[in-house]
Amino acid sequence: MTPHGPGGSDTREPKEAERALRQAEDRGVGGAELADLLDRSAAAHRRRFWNSGDTRDLRRAVDHYRRAVRIDPTQRALWGNELAVTLTDLYDVTGTNDDLAAARRAAEEATAAAEEGSPQWARCAATLVLCLWDLYDATGSLTDLDTAIDLGSRASAALPRTDLAWARVRSNVGMLRMDRYERLDAADDLHGAVRLAGEAVEGARPDDPELGGWLNNLGNALLIRHGTQFPDGAAPRPGKRIDFTDLNAAIAAYRRAIEVSQWKVAGRATFLSNLGNALTDRVEALRLGESPASGEPELREAVRVLTEAVGLTSPTAPYRASRLNVLGEALRALSEETGSPDDVDAARTALRCGRRAPAA
Repeated sequence: MTPHGPGGSDTREPKEAERALRQAEDRGVGGAELADLLDRSAAAHRRRFWNSGDTRDLRRAVDHYRRAVRIDPTQRALWGNELAVTLTDLYDVTGTNDDLAAARRAAEEATAAAEEGSPQWARCAATLVLCLWDLYDATGSLTDLDTAIDLGSRASAALPRTDLAWARVRSNVGMLRMDRYERLDAADDLHGAVRLAGEAVEGARPDDPELGGWLNNLGNALLIRHGTQFPDGAAPRPGKRIDFTDLNAAIAAYRRAIEVSQWKVAGRATFLSNLGNALTDRVEALRLGESPASGEPELREAVRVLTEAVGLTSPTAPYRASRLNVLGEALRALSEETGSPDDVDAARTALRCGRRAPAA
């Protein structure tokens, strides 16, 4: 649920951007011109943070945006929103309540400073939604979740479909409704989540770097709705008529997410793992459904993508054990289809490694 990338159009490195900022200050530059230079420098620091992970860059960017808010009050909504976004980046790393509280305050002030109903207000409100979402994750407060869904829906309605933030907000509100479905089990939230996630994908630019994530969100929502056919998460009963519509659509979404994704290693590993899980679910359903069929093609694809997902997962990552276990189960199912001793050995190895990996 990353709000967006670094602001500013300048591609300079932090040292160069800081040099230009100091030179402007030495010349007595102030107001909007200085705020713009602060933004350029802050954006450069955020870009470097994304590559290095050094939080000093984020803290420097936070300082710059706080200065921009002070010296250019006419653009309080713009610079306050950038400040809030950067603080959410910092909270994602530190997990400290102070950073989240500061992000929420900055987002609330930016939203209040914008003209309600305008696209700028919607972008500020969307950042505030992310802060409320983080609060819900931290506290489980349904009040924060309900407020986030209501505000996100209003922000989405205020944005023109051509706005770059439209699809992001749409997808985020869909996932918020998914969270509420998982708490309250209201079917309306589940169907709303699928609809919003689908609209985000349909409304996104084909080259949007976040499209892979939105496709993954759509796949997750479809997969959960597919599972509602089986009460209490039970496996399909042998001979039961199974509707594969949502499951097939989820698999298609995950495949496309992998194809279009510009995400780094962690994102790709997640998409691959989700596809592997969905494929193994389909094989199980095919075996137990009213017309049992061979799942070998899906199992071979599942083994391939799960193997890649495990390869992209750090040995100390919390999800490594579960991914190894799913790979092992897929290999075991494949060995039952093929009777190959090699597949049996591979399954045993993956399951054994899964037991030894750090637990999530």
